[in-house]
Amino acid sequence: MPSCVVACLILLAPLITDGQQLPQHPEPTRIALNNIVGNARLLATANDDLRYPAVAILRSATWLSNRPSFGEPAEYRLQLTIDDYLLAYARQHPSEAAGIVDAVAQDLDIKKTDCDEHGHGRLVPVEIHTVKSGSDNGGWQVFYQWVPPAKGFEPAEMLFPQPSSPTTAELPPGFYRMRAEKTDGKGGSVKSETVNVPVGGAKSILWKIPVP
Repeated sequence: MPSCVVACLILLAPLITDGQQLPQHPEPTRIALNNIVGNARLLATANDDLRYPAVAILRSATWLSNRPSFGEPAEYRLQLTIDDYLLAYARQHPSEAAGIVDAVAQDLDIKKTDCDEHGHGRLVPVEIHTVKSGSDNGGWQVFYQWVPPAKGFEPAEMLFPQPSSPTTAELPPGFYRMRAEKTDGKGGSVKSETVNVPVGGAKSILWKIPVP
């Protein structure tokens, strides 16, 4: 799938939080990473409980900022922009900071790992199979949601561009929740369990979602 199509899908999706709206337009990579570094330094010195994850963020963001490429995909830049926003929010809301800082640290760690293995700012080819009794079972719509933003700051669920099986897309390195859904022919739908899928580190990702 062309990356521009995925970018448009992500940028047009409403990124709704509990009473707030996450950024919908990506900052330039260097600006987002510089802001992340600055916020991580402030968080590390403001609260001893946040020191370890904040230092981890600082290391990952510094690594990434030293290895930028040109023309990073918009969806990759948008995730960094959201990480930047979340750290600024954590500074302003200390009582909510711990979960947010941990989540951003995990996101940047997988992005750093993928950068080390495959270069900065890429989209990872992801292939999802919906499987029943060990064999592919087609006709399922597969949904995904980028999940590192902490509870209450979750971007909208998105849809793979074609039904399974398989179905493919290109996603920024990160952690995702994925599930499959299919109409039952009676006006209702059948849903799979939601699975957690790490995207990154490997050249491409193949994942099987069991369906009922």
